[in-house]
Amino acid sequence: MTQDEQQQVNAIMRFYERQCGNLASEGAQAVGMAEALAIRLKAAQEEIAALKKKYESPDNVVPIAPQEPAA
Repeated sequence: MTQDEQQQVNAIMRFYERQCGNLASEGAQAVGMAEALAIRLKAAQEEIAALKKKYESPDNVVPIAPQEPAA
């Protein structure tokens, strides 16, 4: 292999390694963002469940006695 060919191979390998590093970095960022969103979703679902329990519970319902019609 000539020196020019070796330089080309080296350049190709450096480019390939940079691209792999960039891809890994982007993937790690996406995973971090997905995890943050999953944490927020879980907190929101727990808050919704607590609100449903609070407002749909029969303990909070005050029955209204039927009124007799006015004569």
